[in-house]
Amino acid sequence: LTIVFNGEIYNFKEIKKELAGYPFKSASDTEVILAAFLKWGAECVKKFNGIFALAIWNKETKELFLARDHVGVKPLYYFWDGKRFIFSSEIKAILEHNVLRETDVESLNNYFRLLYVPGPKTIWKGIYKLQPAHWAVLSESGLDIKKYWEVADFKNLSSKDEAVGQIQDLMRDSIRGQVISERPVGVYLSGGIDSTAVLGAIRAVAPQVTKTYSVGFKDVDQ
Repeated sequence: LTIVFNGEIYNFKEIKKELAGYPFKSASDTEVILAAFLKWGAECVKKFNGIFALAIWNKETKELFLARDHVGVKPLYYFWDGKRFIFSSEIKAILEHNVLRETDVESLNNYFRLLYVPGPKTIWKGIYKLQPAHWAVLSESGLDIKKYWEVADFKNLSSKDEAVGQIQDLMRDSIRGQVISERPVGVYLSGGIDSTAVLGAIRAVAPQVTKTYSVGFKDVDQ
């Protein structure tokens, strides 16, 4: 197996414990993805908590597996004309190849109305986005795309206090995973409520993160 991976898997250490029999050679989340794919196949993406766009080539089966994270933080574009398959995290890399360079008029109209192009289309004919929470398998039989996750149903909250408690728990749980790093972690403070709330949650779950940064600019007379 060969993998191309962009992103982070926040719960890779927990998944690694489920793969105790695998002879890991590194401490990276990328190798955990490969080991998980070996054990669970495409279903492995349902276990990942993170942001990712990935492609795995299986040399034995001659199949290419692609997947994008649950809410589409990491981009993944592809071109497929039945003979050639090209994928990248950026459209301009696909345009480096000999592909059709023609504007999709319907997508252009959508852009003027919405200020973005709804997936799976892009502004270019023949180039598509792999949608969030989808995987794709390219094989001799063609390209098969499947949705692997949807937002769970919800229940009404009984009070403001319950809502505040849930938000705090969710923020701390999310941040607890994201401060895991092989390098020092810092916090950028923009001066708004959002970054201040993030810092407060970090102090609750990871007090070792002590460095904070702000950026200011002086006006320069022209």
